[in-house]
Amino acid sequence: MTDRAGSSVTVPLRREESRCERDGAVPFQGRELTPAELDSLSGASVTYTVKVSLDDKNYTATAQWPQDETAEAPYTRFTFEPPLPAYRG
Repeated sequence: MTDRAGSSVTVPLRREESRCERDGAVPFQGRELTPAELDSLSGASVTYTVKVSLDDKNYTATAQWPQDETAEAPYTRFTFEPPLPAYRG
């Protein structure tokens, strides 16, 4: 996460399950930020950057919070570049 001033915090993510919940939704869980990490971020908006590696290809996504938050708060929609491959199972 990076705030408008450029301060950032890195939080490793882990998959909760090995399958998608629904088409296009993959849940990840990260640890909660420590008080010191929260204090290092300023303002009410942060940019999330997510990096995923699939079959030796790298994908990067970003989202602004809370602007990109879905109707199912606190879930946030990410746009990957290049787009993630579709499952063809």
